[in-house]
Amino acid sequence: MLRYDGINGQILVDHPYIWITREGLVADAGFPFPTHPRRALLSAVQRCRFVPASKDRPGFVHILVQGAGTPDHGTVAHPDVVLFDVSDTAAMRELTNGLAHYCEVVVHEEESSHDSADKFLTALDALEGLASVDEIIMNAGLLDESQLHGDTFSQLADELDTLDDDSRMTWGWVGDGWFVAGGHVSMPEGDREDRLRDLARLATNLRGDSGTKQLAAAVAGTSLAALSTMRLAQLWEIIAPDVQETPPVLEALPLARPKPLVTSVPPLAPDAAPPRNVKPAPKPVSKAKSAPTAPASSTVQDPVGSAAVGRRWRVYLDCAGFRTLAVCDPASGETNITKGELKGRRFPDPSSAAAAVINRHDPGEAGDPDGWELWILHDRSGPSTRLEASG
Repeated sequence: MLRYDGINGQILVDHPYIWITREGLVADAGFPFPTHPRRALLSAVQRCRFVPASKDRPGFVHILVQGAGTPDHGTVAHPDVVLFDVSDTAAMRELTNGLAHYCEVVVHEEESSHDSADKFLTALDALEGLASVDEIIMNAGLLDESQLHGDTFSQLADELDTLDDDSRMTWGWVGDGWFVAGGHVSMPEGDREDRLRDLARLATNLRGDSGTKQLAAAVAGTSLAALSTMRLAQLWEIIAPDVQETPPVLEALPLARPKPLVTSVPPLAPDAAPPRNVKPAPKPVSKAKSAPTAPASSTVQDPVGSAAVGRRWRVYLDCAGFRTLAVCDPASGETNITKGELKGRRFPDPSSAAAAVINRHDPGEAGDPDGWELWILHDRSGPSTRLEASG
């Protein structure tokens, strides 16, 4: 059960119900409504209206349930309205973030300035102090799946990027995902690091088709044991490895599109004269001013070591002294930036990803780069090898 205390009442979320109580409040204390507890099913909640508090006046949360009346515009007199002061704003925002899974949430931000970091920390609190970057952005912005990586998502991602050095947040990689531990709730940095490490071990040591019982057993005695079963299941859905019935076989798929060495020549008739010459097909030339690439190899080389991430490959691109890491699917071309100034951005192919990186570090100089050649295999074990088809 979750409890949120306000000035003139309390809101309790005890699935599948939501309660409003008036503990310590008497009927003649300026409150014109009965003070007995009010209960409703969460499924009956239609809207939650949230007005942040300021130093000059309290904020309020109004839980609008099917069949209940609504308060007059600008007033806060209603049996389903709870007032709160500035010190309770973060907790009440956490409440509204949770209710967003059940109903529409209307936030009147214009009535109170809101610190950019606070909304992300509040979202992290609602996610029990451990979450992926995507989860934090979706929760802080009250976004749905259709808005994932849309314009609003990208704006929030840029805001979140500015909190890399926030002492209340610890960042780390789990597989190819960027995760954060922390929040408003005080937690030593060492404990936050333990959570990230334990989550990474879970992704490495447990089969992807493991159920709730196996999850609970795997986290017993670790920092993840403090998470609720539901939250643990949500995180597992993100990090669970692909299940393969047979030992994984890495296909020899080139990062680059195959390019012919010579132009095709039709068969000659017996009495026809031979052609004078056969010229090699012209090779596309990138206009980008990114890091120089190595000479083309005569054969396609497969990724080794940790360069393989399931069916995808880790790659990097150096530009203007900055290194950007990404994960590329060699079959579809989809490229996900995992480290660098564009981290979290996804592109349909390596070329558009390369153009975005170059424009970020050297604006206007991207031209029409061939990302299949510019991205370099990154196996984290020594000198990296550039992958491209012969020619």
